[in-house]
Amino acid sequence: MGLAPTGPEIPPYDETLTTATIDEGLLTGTIVLVVHAGTAYYEQLFPLVEPAVDEVRIPTEGLAIGETLAW
Repeated sequence: MGLAPTGPEIPPYDETLTTATIDEGLLTGTIVLVVHAGTAYYEQLFPLVEPAVDEVRIPTEGLAIGETLAW
């Protein structure tokens, strides 16, 4: 029972996210923008940030105001 296939040995390394610069840290993951605001608040922001993010999530999109507030 193994987690990774057998193959060449992975050399040791001394790098962690805690010592990485912001640019290096961003290269290691997916950038997700989660918006908790109404369309009027984010519609002009999207064209500026969309090229820099991998995914945009709007969990309350399409909900009525009461549903959004309850969310």
